[in-house]
Amino acid sequence: MPLLVVGVAAVIVFGTLYPFAFACPPGAPSADLFAPMTPLLDRKGDIVANLVLFVPLGLAVAGALHRRSAALRLAAAVALGVALSFAVEMAQTCVVHRSASWRDIALNAISVAAGAILALVAGRAIARGLRAGKVVDLSALLLLALYALWRLAPFVPTIDWQKWKNALKPLREWHAVTPLELASYAIVWVVFARLVRASVPSRPVLATFLLMGCYFAGRLVIQGRAIGPADLAGAAIGFVVAAAFVRPVKARDAVLAVLMLGAIVQAALEPYTPAVPPNPFLWIPFQGFLKGSLYVNVQSMAGKLFLYAGMVWLLVRAGMKPLWAGLLTAAPLAVLEAVQVHLDRRVAEVTDPILALLSAGVLAILDRRQRRAAPGGGPVVWPRYT
Repeated sequence: MPLLVVGVAAVIVFGTLYPFAFACPPGAPSADLFAPMTPLLDRKGDIVANLVLFVPLGLAVAGALHRRSAALRLAAAVALGVALSFAVEMAQTCVVHRSASWRDIALNAISVAAGAILALVAGRAIARGLRAGKVVDLSALLLLALYALWRLAPFVPTIDWQKWKNALKPLREWHAVTPLELASYAIVWVVFARLVRASVPSRPVLATFLLMGCYFAGRLVIQGRAIGPADLAGAAIGFVVAAAFVRPVKARDAVLAVLMLGAIVQAALEPYTPAVPPNPFLWIPFQGFLKGSLYVNVQSMAGKLFLYAGMVWLLVRAGMKPLWAGLLTAAPLAVLEAVQVHLDRRVAEVTDPILALLSAGVLAILDRRQRRAAPGGGPVVWPRYT
């Protein structure tokens, strides 16, 4: 766990200081850092990025101090998060095209506190489940959170009746849904239902139905979101499959991992248009993520993490070691990135295979944490496997 804290901090520093074009102006640190907070409604992408960026740090710190009291874990996470944020903001006064602000420090403090609180709540839920003889899969909960971030951000509801009507208008386009698109949505929803089953051991079918209902209600009222026909039909298929196959089976998880790879391939290659001239290949990790709109990139990163970590999770639950699951997920991603050099509107980079390997490491750490929390320190036997 301490290594995870260091790794998360290193990623934060890398992401906030990239491209490392340092040029300290006279009198740095800039006075902008000490200026009053700018309006919170400005720069929506930066706000979302700052609120999300430090959540993993809070999770990691609270996990690393799992033997300490809840108050100490929360205080340590916030203290480290604020210190790191302040150091990064000071450094940004000397980075070209970066700005420093007290507002960013405040948002980062909220973010790291949210991550620590999430870790505390999840830890208590796991402990209660273990005492009751039930296993709440923490990795599955994390994947469901990534799915929500991917599909429901920016989480800003509206009571505008016209927006609600506009969110339903895509449902008229049933004729435009292709079988491949429908299959991809259905696969993702089946995985979603499988994750709910791992997160809610009792009455999983009801939990799946309620969470799907909350999702579509969110798509209806959240700004910038809408309900698509393929999404709705895929959810119906996913629910039917979840109701028909409640009990998890290792062989079934392996098949679902293969189907998940198919959904990843479809998302990576469409619209199958050749690129002339070929795209450059980005060898610096996260280089593509750090360009363009941070708001869009955060959503894209959450989607990739859900897909890649979801495949790793399924392979591990099917009986594979996390390292091999990560390698088996990263290998086809490396091939896809090489192919994307020749596809229009695609960014070919080394980031995606690295994300798969990082996902495998994080899931392995979470599983080890659950094994240690099990009575007597014994291994966790995932429920009702055959």
